[in-house]
Amino acid sequence: MTFVLDGKVIKRYTKDTSNGSFVARINPAKLKVGVHRLVVSVTFVKAAGTPPRKLRLSFQKCAKKLALPRFTG
Repeated sequence: MTFVLDGKVIKRYTKDTSNGSFVARINPAKLKVGVHRLVVSVTFVKAAGTPPRKLRLSFQKCAKKLALPRFTG
């Protein structure tokens, strides 16, 4: 299982976890304002006969504070 955020690998699992959960933590303070894309590629063992899957998620980080427009008029 591979977690890719905005084209950069942030976490990779090569073995099953003890509880079956896979986690990738994202620190929003390190993200720029705007839309971000997370893609998780899941590859199953060959014996399962399940083809690889990709899960996609888009989210947006908003500005901390809205700025009023400046009028020069």
